[in-house]
Amino acid sequence: MKNYFFLTYFLILVSSCKTNQTKNPTVNRLKLDSVALKETYGERQAKNLAHKTYFLASWMNKKELTKATTSYWVKSIADTMYQHWAGTTWDFNGTTQIPKQGAIACGYFVTTVLQDMGVKLNRVKLAICASSEMMKALT
Repeated sequence: MKNYFFLTYFLILVSSCKTNQTKNPTVNRLKLDSVALKETYGERQAKNLAHKTYFLASWMNKKELTKATTSYWVKSIADTMYQHWAGTTWDFNGTTQIPKQGAIACGYFVTTVLQDMGVKLNRVKLAICASSEMMKALT
Protein backbone atom coordinates (compact mmCIF):
# COMPACT_ATOMS: atom_id res chain seq x y z
CA MET A 1 0.00 0.00 0.00
CA LYS A 2 2.86 2.42 0.83
CA ASN A 3 4.43 1.72 -2.55
CA TYR A 4 1.18 2.55 -4.33
CA PHE A 5 0.94 5.96 -2.62
CA PHE A 6 4.62 6.64 -3.23
CA LEU A 7 4.28 5.74 -6.92
CA THR A 8 1.16 7.91 -7.30
CA TYR A 9 2.85 10.86 -5.58
CA PHE A 10 5.96 10.40 -7.71
CA LEU A 11 3.97 10.35 -10.96
CA ILE A 12 2.06 13.49 -10.00
CA LEU A 13 5.31 15.21 -9.10
CA VAL A 14 7.00 14.24 -12.37
CA SER A 15 4.01 15.22 -14.51
CA SER A 16 3.88 18.65 -12.87
CA CYS A 17 7.47 19.45 -13.84
CA LYS A 18 6.69 20.22 -17.47
CA THR A 19 7.69 23.67 -18.69
CA ASN A 20 5.51 25.99 -20.69
CA GLN A 21 8.37 27.21 -22.83
CA THR A 22 8.41 26.58 -26.53
CA LYS A 23 11.39 24.84 -28.03
CA ASN A 24 12.28 27.93 -30.05
CA PRO A 25 14.45 30.23 -27.89
CA THR A 26 13.82 33.17 -30.24
CA VAL A 27 10.09 33.04 -29.47
CA ASN A 28 10.80 32.98 -25.72
CA ARG A 29 13.24 35.86 -26.07
CA LEU A 30 10.72 37.97 -27.97
CA LYS A 31 8.11 37.37 -25.26
CA LEU A 32 10.53 38.52 -22.56
CA ASP A 33 11.56 41.62 -24.47
CA SER A 34 8.01 42.71 -25.26
CA VAL A 35 6.71 42.20 -21.72
CA ALA A 36 9.39 43.43 -19.40
CA LEU A 37 11.45 46.11 -20.99
CA LYS A 38 9.13 49.11 -20.79
CA GLU A 39 11.84 50.93 -18.85
CA THR A 40 15.61 50.93 -18.99
CA TYR A 41 17.68 49.15 -16.39
CA GLY A 42 18.86 52.51 -15.06
CA GLU A 43 15.26 53.68 -14.66
CA ARG A 44 14.44 50.49 -12.75
CA GLN A 45 17.46 51.04 -10.47
CA ALA A 46 16.29 54.61 -9.77
CA LYS A 47 12.78 53.35 -8.90
CA ASN A 48 14.28 50.74 -6.57
CA LEU A 49 16.31 53.38 -4.75
CA ALA A 50 13.27 55.67 -4.50
CA HIS A 51 11.24 52.84 -3.00
CA LYS A 52 14.06 52.06 -0.57
CA THR A 53 14.03 55.68 0.60
CA TYR A 54 10.24 55.59 0.93
CA PHE A 55 10.33 52.38 2.97
CA LEU A 56 13.07 53.73 5.26
CA ALA A 57 11.05 56.90 5.94
CA SER A 58 7.71 55.10 6.22
CA TRP A 59 5.46 55.41 9.25
CA MET A 60 3.96 51.95 8.71
CA ASN A 61 4.08 49.55 11.62
CA LYS A 62 6.76 46.88 11.45
CA LYS A 63 4.43 44.13 10.19
CA GLU A 64 2.97 46.30 7.40
CA LEU A 65 6.41 47.60 6.46
CA THR A 66 7.86 44.07 6.25
CA LYS A 67 4.97 42.91 4.10
CA ALA A 68 5.15 45.93 1.76
CA THR A 69 8.93 45.73 1.43
CA THR A 70 8.93 42.00 0.77
CA SER A 71 6.15 42.32 -1.78
CA TYR A 72 7.98 45.10 -3.61
CA TRP A 73 11.31 43.23 -3.61
CA VAL A 74 9.88 39.99 -4.92
CA LYS A 75 7.88 41.76 -7.63
CA SER A 76 10.76 43.99 -8.68
CA ILE A 77 13.32 41.19 -8.90
CA ALA A 78 11.02 38.62 -10.50
CA ASP A 79 9.11 40.86 -12.88
CA THR A 80 11.65 43.43 -13.98
CA MET A 81 15.23 43.04 -12.79
CA TYR A 82 15.43 39.43 -13.95
CA GLN A 83 13.82 40.27 -17.29
CA HIS A 84 16.60 42.75 -18.04
CA TRP A 85 19.20 40.06 -17.34
CA ALA A 86 17.43 37.26 -19.24
CA GLY A 87 19.53 36.32 -22.23
CA THR A 88 22.82 37.56 -20.77
CA THR A 89 25.56 35.05 -21.52
CA TRP A 90 26.59 32.87 -18.59
CA ASP A 91 30.27 32.17 -18.00
CA PHE A 92 32.01 30.72 -14.94
CA ASN A 93 34.33 33.76 -14.91
CA GLY A 94 31.74 36.35 -16.03
CA THR A 95 31.61 39.60 -14.05
CA THR A 96 29.58 42.07 -16.13
CA GLN A 97 27.45 44.65 -14.36
CA ILE A 98 25.43 45.54 -17.46
CA PRO A 99 22.56 43.29 -18.61
CA LYS A 100 23.01 41.60 -22.00
CA GLN A 101 26.59 42.87 -22.32
CA GLY A 102 29.46 40.51 -21.63
CA ALA A 103 28.99 37.42 -19.48
CA ILE A 104 28.06 36.79 -15.86
CA ALA A 105 28.55 33.97 -13.36
CA CYS A 106 25.86 32.91 -10.88
CA GLY A 107 27.38 34.55 -7.80
CA TYR A 108 28.01 37.79 -9.65
CA PHE A 109 24.43 37.75 -10.96
CA VAL A 110 23.01 37.47 -7.43
CA THR A 111 25.26 40.13 -5.93
CA THR A 112 24.85 42.51 -8.87
CA VAL A 113 21.05 42.36 -8.70
CA LEU A 114 21.11 42.86 -4.93
CA GLN A 115 23.50 45.79 -5.31
CA ASP A 116 21.26 47.30 -7.98
CA MET A 117 18.30 46.91 -5.60
CA GLY A 118 20.16 49.18 -3.17
CA VAL A 119 21.78 46.65 -0.84
CA LYS A 120 25.20 47.77 0.33
CA LEU A 121 27.54 44.80 -0.04
CA ASN A 122 30.97 43.78 -1.24
CA ARG A 123 29.89 42.46 -4.64
CA VAL A 124 33.15 40.72 -5.57
CA LYS A 125 33.86 39.17 -2.16
CA LEU A 126 30.36 37.70 -1.90
CA ALA A 127 30.24 36.60 -5.54
CA ILE A 128 33.32 34.39 -5.25
CA CYS A 129 32.49 32.73 -1.92
CA ALA A 130 30.47 29.54 -1.50
CA SER A 131 26.71 30.09 -1.75
CA SER A 132 26.23 28.97 1.85
CA GLU A 133 28.68 31.67 2.98
CA MET A 134 26.90 34.24 0.83
CA MET A 135 23.57 33.34 2.45
CA LYS A 136 25.06 33.60 5.94
CA ALA A 137 26.58 36.98 5.17
CA LEU A 138 23.35 38.36 3.70
CA THR A 139 21.09 37.10 6.45
